Amino acid sequence: MKKVWIAVCVLAAVIIISISGLVLNVTTARDLTDMINSACAYVENEDMDSALDVLEGAIAEFDERTGIMLVFVSHGKLDDIEETLQVAKSFLESGEIPEFMAECKRALAMLKHYEDVEYPYFNNIF
Repeated sequence: MKKVWIAVCVLAAVIIISISGLVLNVTTARDLTDMINSACAYVENEDMDSALDVLEGAIAEFDERTGIMLVFVSHGKLDDIEETLQVAKSFLESGEIPEFMAECKRALAMLKHYEDVEYPYFNNIF
C-alpha cells in the first residue's frame, strides 16, 4: 500500500510541476507581448523615451523569469527571443523605426509560437 501512495504522490508532483511550468511560460509570453505592443504604440505616437522604457522593462522582465523558464524550455528558444528584443532595443536607440517595428513583429511572432507550443495539444505531443 505504501508503494501506491508513493506513486500517487510522485504523479501529483509531476502534474503540479507541469501545470506550474505551463502557467509560468504562458503568463510570461502574454506579459511580454503586452509590453512589446505598448512599446510599438509609443513609437507610433512618436514617444521614443516611453517606448525605450517599456522595452527595457520587457527585457528586464524576461531576464528575471529566464532562470525559471529554462527548467521547462530549451535554451535556444529563449536565446532567440532575447536576441530579438536586444536588436529591437538597439534599433530604437539608433532611431531606425522601421527596423524596430520589424523586430517587434518578429518578437511577437516568436512569443506567439512559444505560447502555442506550451499547450498539451495532440499536435504538440506527437
